[in-house]
Amino acid sequence: MILVVLALSAAACSGEAAMTVDDYAEAATAVSGDYVAESQELSFQYQLKVERRVEEIAESGSDAVLSEVVGVVRTETTTFLALLGDAIGRYLDVMEGLVPPDAVADAHVDYVAAMASAHRSLPEMRDAVAATESLEEVESALAGSRFADGQPVWLATCLALEGAVRDQGQGIDLKCEKAEVAP
Repeated sequence: MILVVLALSAAACSGEAAMTVDDYAEAATAVSGDYVAESQELSFQYQLKVERRVEEIAESGSDAVLSEVVGVVRTETTTFLALLGDAIGRYLDVMEGLVPPDAVADAHVDYVAAMASAHRSLPEMRDAVAATESLEEVESALAGSRFADGQPVWLATCLALEGAVRDQGQGIDLKCEKAEVAP
């Protein structure tokens, strides 16, 4: 499916006219599905690694359990955020490469802008998490980030884009509710 998206995106970038609503819906649905699958797998692996490492630390009987747990959570979270940033970046690149039909162009631009804003905020959030010294600080760094603040905008623009495409008589599924991934 990604080959269809890349072919349509390449054709759009070559100076050809905007995509048809049908082609746009197909390409956007495919790339969104790929992104959501990847981001959910990253989230699952992150949670699994943290759980396993915390269990290992607890079983070790170490006197510094809390300190070690904080270190694991901090390290795994920053790694996860870097990987998530890469995934969002690839998704953003493909979505930016699509040339939507005029009827959905404004909604597309808004969606891409919201996604780009979230993507730009990830390094700041990663740095904030890396500087934490407690689990509460990790939680605060995540919850108080521009990334977290931007999630409702990303969701709203995603739903608006789906609505704009549906108003043109085409089905589309950007998996809006599943696109929001956070540690």
